[in-house]
Amino acid sequence: MNSADFTDDVRQSFVVAKNEIRKFLVGKKIILFGLLVLILEALNLIVPFVWGDGFYDPIYGAEALLGNINLFIVIAAVLFTATSIVSEFEERTALVLFTKPIKKWAIFLGKLMASVIIMVLFLAGLYLYAAIAVFAACGEVPGGLLPSFGLAVCGIIATTGMAIFLSSISKKGSTASIMTLVVYLLVLTIVGALIATYAKVDTWWMLDEAMSNIVNSIGVMHILSYDPVVLAYTFVPTDELWRAAGVMWAWGIVLMVAGYFFFQKRDF
Repeated sequence: MNSADFTDDVRQSFVVAKNEIRKFLVGKKIILFGLLVLILEALNLIVPFVWGDGFYDPIYGAEALLGNINLFIVIAAVLFTATSIVSEFEERTALVLFTKPIKKWAIFLGKLMASVIIMVLFLAGLYLYAAIAVFAACGEVPGGLLPSFGLAVCGIIATTGMAIFLSSISKKGSTASIMTLVVYLLVLTIVGALIATYAKVDTWWMLDEAMSNIVNSIGVMHILSYDPVVLAYTFVPTDELWRAAGVMWAWGIVLMVAGYFFFQKRDF
């Protein structure tokens, strides 16, 4: 492959990504996801002030608003990635797409980029909202918010890899979507707990444990007293945060490569 062909393939992958993003923006998935995030975040903001004493400090406020971030990331992967590959076969649109002069890797990369871009944009909006809300309530923004955002982007890479792998091996979009949720919410949790309990091994390399640092990087809260409320925080060491980021990237890249392998081999 010469450089001109490679450049053209990359350009085509951006065209695929652009079309996928346009499809997301005019579809119902993005509206449903936006409403879900809006409702939950409104509750996270309003309830502490209506039935409590509000945000006690910036860290408490940030964690209250971003406590569901891992769930949001997984749901976004389900909505925007889990059906991206399998839908082409399920809806028979691949019959048209694959007859065009475009490499399969360019199609795969374009769909991957579209999912990551739309998820990062949602994430950026959510963190910006959290920063503004916390600043308005407490007069400052916790320093851990930026590392948390960086880890959340790493979480997007990992969950997108998982979702596109399952999309590449599934026969139906619903199967890929359900399996993405089941693997993250149940399988990883159960397997990690079994290994930690019986093998007595630190499971820092499990995806769900690495992603727990997305919120923990803001500060691990300890309640010392309820009346009055007294909070104390410990902070995850920087080297552990870097390790968690590496774990998420490793999961994402391995699953993306595996997904592409099965996608390339796939026929009607």
